[in-house]
Amino acid sequence: MPRAQAVLLPAILMLGACPGPDPDTGPDTRDSQPDTHDTDPDTQPTLGGACPDITRLGRFIVASTAHYSYVTGSSLDTVVPVNVYQPVVTEGECTLLQRQNPFCDPPCQASETCGFDDECMPYPTTQDLGVVTVQGLVVPVSMEPVTPGNTYFDTTLPNPPWEPGAQLTLATGGGIFDPVTLHGVAPQDLSASSVTWEIVQGEPMAVIWDPPTDQAGTAVRITLNVDLHGITPALLECWFDDDGQGEVPADLLDQFLSLGVTGFPEGSFARVTADQTPVGDGGCLDFWTQVQLVPALSVDGYTPCTRDEDCPEGMECNEELERCE
Repeated sequence: MPRAQAVLLPAILMLGACPGPDPDTGPDTRDSQPDTHDTDPDTQPTLGGACPDITRLGRFIVASTAHYSYVTGSSLDTVVPVNVYQPVVTEGECTLLQRQNPFCDPPCQASETCGFDDECMPYPTTQDLGVVTVQGLVVPVSMEPVTPGNTYFDTTLPNPPWEPGAQLTLATGGGIFDPVTLHGVAPQDLSASSVTWEIVQGEPMAVIWDPPTDQAGTAVRITLNVDLHGITPALLECWFDDDGQGEVPADLLDQFLSLGVTGFPEGSFARVTADQTPVGDGGCLDFWTQVQLVPALSVDGYTPCTRDEDCPEGMECNEELERCE
């Protein structure tokens, strides 16, 4: 497996498969997500959008990047509380999310985690979903769980793995849950004249890309993460209509920055379809298709670092928080 794939896949699985993300990592849609049900029922499947963090047990992703494509996914038996990002405020198409850190006293054992009620609970375990197939790709995919861990992945796909607009179907069978079927639409490539984003206090941030030429049902999702070492890190997530332009409101960015800036800012930029289905006892499993770009994200007036030499004259590197002070 190429080194880039070896690094990426564990991160995606850990984030909730993500990042999710991830891909790349983690958090999911909110009420600001465009309605993916608004499609032609004669030609495209009806899509249910992504699962809320609070009920999402698992996620499967088919993704195309500049250099390779992959399928990855997994599902837990219960939600991991520390992975849940709660909405703080929504403005326009963007939502500020913040991760909650339950506190248990006495501390939980190695096989436990702290629950939403601040009581220890068994740590969620990944589930055997049986054989998972994805139809509609250039090459159909059939995956069995990889043990230990019951994770699913295939990194042997051609790139791109689909014909744009193709209807995709993910199905499970023979596992712990009843067989499920989820749908997606293969997105067109995502392109933009620039993927360099700068957050400036008091100013909105524009996001520009080339809209699809002939496709319905896709949305463009971006995430911003500038507090990688915070105690309760925040995430800013936007779901834009796929019309070529979106804007992150200035007030929301200011609130986002006020929660803390540590480490090297990260962002994600993807054209996405998402579908969901109920599983287990009140849980949710979703399926994403996405074409992704990696933006270069910076914060005006802020310098990340790993050593003093990275900092402007007169400042030193706080190596624990990876920021110049």
